[in-house]
Formats: sequence, structure tokens, C-alpha cells
Amino acid sequence: MLGVSKLKVSGVTKMMWPKEQDSGIRKSQIYEIRLRGKLDKDWSEWFEGMTISYDDGLTILKGKVLDQAALRGLLTKIWDLNHTVISETRIRE
Repeated sequence: MLGVSKLKVSGVTKMMWPKEQDSGIRKSQIYEIRLRGKLDKDWSEWFEGMTISYDDGLTILKGKVLDQAALRGLLTKIWDLNHTVISETRIRE
């Protein structure tokens, strides 16, 4: 594959795309996910410690997400609870 290299970390080989190569190991990103309806704040731990707040009938989950796989896991949890995602935004630091 053009531009793809391999990185070995703790004995595990990982494929890296060119964008990831620039910064070495990926760092977590901050995401804000807006859901329709109210999700109780007690769910924060299940959502990897993301903060839960509310705005105009929406629930807002905000916090650090390690990578795209972790983001997919959070979105799957939202799906499992039958909540509708209104938006998902990466917040630039």
C-alpha cells in the first residue's frame, strides 16, 4: 500500500497511514457528541468518563477519545441505548 508503514509497539505491529506517521503514536482527541433526549449523568462511567451535560433538549457527551475504534465503540453504545446522534464533532485543541 502506497504511503503505509509499519510501527512495532510492545511487540505488536501496527499499520500507519501517512498522517499518523507525522506525529508518531496517535494522541487522543476531544469529541463532542450530541444526542436527542436526556441521558442520565450516571452513564458517564460507561461512556469512558465523558462529561454529560444538557442543552435545549439534547444530551452532550464530551471528552477524550483515543482513536477511531474507541469513537466507534462510543457510537455503538449510543446505538445500543436507542438514542439518536444529532452530531459528532472533533474539538481542536
